[in-house]
Amino acid sequence: MSEDEKKRDRALQRRVRERQAKTGENYQAAWRQLTNSDAPPRAAEEDDAALLLTPRIILPFHLPRALPQQPTRATARAKEEAVDIDRIIISGVGTAAGAADWIVNDIEVDGRSQLTLKNLPGALFATRGVAAGPKATTTFSIEGFDPVEHDHELAIIVTYVGQNPEGAPFFASAIGSPPPQRPTIVPIVSGSRLPISTKMTIGVRIENAAFQMERLEIEDAWDWIVNDLRINGRTQFAQSGDIPGDMFDTVAIDAFLSLEECATGGEIEVDVTYIGAAEDAIFKGRLEGTVIRDDRHTPPPDLRVIVRTGDKISDDVVVGTCNWRATTTGNRAS
Repeated sequence: MSEDEKKRDRALQRRVRERQAKTGENYQAAWRQLTNSDAPPRAAEEDDAALLLTPRIILPFHLPRALPQQPTRATARAKEEAVDIDRIIISGVGTAAGAADWIVNDIEVDGRSQLTLKNLPGALFATRGVAAGPKATTTFSIEGFDPVEHDHELAIIVTYVGQNPEGAPFFASAIGSPPPQRPTIVPIVSGSRLPISTKMTIGVRIENAAFQMERLEIEDAWDWIVNDLRINGRTQFAQSGDIPGDMFDTVAIDAFLSLEECATGGEIEVDVTYIGAAEDAIFKGRLEGTVIRDDRHTPPPDLRVIVRTGDKISDDVVVGTCNWRATTTGNRAS
């Protein structure tokens, strides 16, 4: 395998893992969605083994007693490290009907509600869910809630609706995994206003470290068409054709792109066309990704880039930074 092929392979594996983190798919399913082909058996097996070793974090909740028909707040803190919650389980201990004796009024991270539909039946969060069969289970899975950062608060607001007039104790657990590391973010602004219906190339030259781009975000994305995206001079589109800018805000964009690593001194180029209501506009966006380095457990260096608009190269160095999330050992389940 040539060096270029190795780089493309590493880049594809990173894209697969990013999709896994966002969709919960296994390695094989994520690979198939991105490539329309099966993953190499060894890669899939290695990833499945790695998933078994993924640390699980438990945040326990306990209220000595919640009075009937009164919304009560139960809280837990991520004392050891940040956590992405993927399940909440309400214990049936201390109540006649178990989790069904509770209403989950809301779930909050640092006071921010994570639900649009509130007042959910507690039975959804029971250890066996709402399944009827003795060996059947249902699971209320969670994806995309705000991470509970280190030493921050997760809260469950519950109401006891059981038959005991004195109320009941409340026991629950939130279960999750360490969240993905935050990306390095590189802001991009065109050096001039871009006329409507005129294609223009925005180039970003990487100055000091290799960069694995993972996402392009565009401000007022519905006003833009992305005609092409190239890294190291090679298109990253799976097939030719223009893509609406707002598609880059969704996981669906993974079906259209396979992003390779941009070497130091290389360039990321985005061909864009303004289609908004004004005569012209400034292009604003940002690149998100990972600075390539030997030790991924250490904060990345700031990324320095030079932005050009068409043939006009900016004199200013743009600095991309990462709001690094420190990692520690925590309250984990093996």
